Amino acid sequence: MDWFGALDFKQALANLHYEFHGDWHRDPWGWPELEYVLSGGKDVLTDFLNGSGAGEVSLLDVPKENWGTRPAVVMDPVARIAYQALVDQLSLDIVGKLTPNAFGWRLPVTTPKRGRYSHNSKQWDLYRDHLSMLSGIYPVALKSDIVSFFASIPLPTVQEELDGRIPSNHLSKRLFAILDGFGSTAHRSGLPQRSTASAVIANMIMISIDDVLEHWASPLLMVSRSRVQYHSFARWMDDLWLFGYEVGSARRAQVELQGAAQLLGLNLNAAKTELLEGDAVVKEAREIEHSAVDDALASENDHEPLEKLVDKILSAPDKANRTSIKFAALRMIEHNSRYRAQELVQLAKQMPHAADSLAGLFKLVFTSASLQEWFLDYARSDWAVFEWTVAQYGRMFSSSSTSTFAVMRRRGPRLAGLPGFLRLLLVGGMSGEIGLR
Repeated sequence: MDWFGALDFKQALANLHYEFHGDWHRDPWGWPELEYVLSGGKDVLTDFLNGSGAGEVSLLDVPKENWGTRPAVVMDPVARIAYQALVDQLSLDIVGKLTPNAFGWRLPVTTPKRGRYSHNSKQWDLYRDHLSMLSGIYPVALKSDIVSFFASIPLPTVQEELDGRIPSNHLSKRLFAILDGFGSTAHRSGLPQRSTASAVIANMIMISIDDVLEHWASPLLMVSRSRVQYHSFARWMDDLWLFGYEVGSARRAQVELQGAAQLLGLNLNAAKTELLEGDAVVKEAREIEHSAVDDALASENDHEPLEKLVDKILSAPDKANRTSIKFAALRMIEHNSRYRAQELVQLAKQMPHAADSLAGLFKLVFTSASLQEWFLDYARSDWAVFEWTVAQYGRMFSSSSTSTFAVMRRRGPRLAGLPGFLRLLLVGGMSGEIGLR
């Protein structure tokens, strides 16, 4: 099989480079192995594709809100580019006709091309706009999601769905072998997260859910310039919104959605399913999209809505939504806000799930020397349960900095001879306020 003739590895690599920004594990060197296999190491990639399975994976526990745990994996780089290239080549068959009401990890609605996905930043803006518009029209909204979505997707169901959509050939057989390899990974189930290839397949799995949503939704009177027909629902991967006029219809839709999910081996999240009416529809939709914050910052440089969002995060930091924390941190960086920054850094220990977002904010707000002391104190405390969180905060420091080692030297000779990272985990530091820049 001429794999380099059948697959577009350069496009797959471009997709992976875009994907790296959201990786669970951020390689400081940018995964140079991927560049190598497309130049001097083509035989390595060919040997993998001529073989079987999904290669080795590294297990990683990533924190969720309220101290839950997300079982994640880091894929072998050779397997990762092969997986991406296979899904890219088959993407038109897999999600080429995805409803325009599904946003994120998709081909463009008009003129879709294999492996050329609409950027998620653009998709998120479209999703926000769609929610905002629907919440202003309809007085009733049903909001829900799927329990542990990626981890719960049964791989036999994936293969059954793919079987009906893609041709049977060397490409599909190798993709199925990779999926079989995922299924044989001990202590992990479903599809690997933070993977564009997995997200495309997951969007395919949700198509039957989209069918139920569209059945209960209303077609919008306005049609886009490209003649695309939208309906009164929106989906961002497994986050579902259905808008309408009647509470009874929304509840019937909920029952049908649960039935459709169960047929896929999935379950609606009863704890996160809400039926909203009246003003609550607009309020909840605007809270999801945080449009009030952006509108105030854009029109009058008004920081009050942003500060209210920070207040809400700090009122229950362990339960604060990861997306909301990321949004608040980015807006604080963009608008040079230091609102309650000292409280954010002191309560960061209760938000392990947001370490990647908070690290960027802290790096810009606080001095490096005081952050080192804070980091050392955090890393040796009982709060540092997740290696992922410690590693994310470690990214606040430059690899060329020598001041970290000066701090460690002050801790005494008992640290001598230990690897640098372990030494960081074993030393103590200060608490209280830390220095602002």
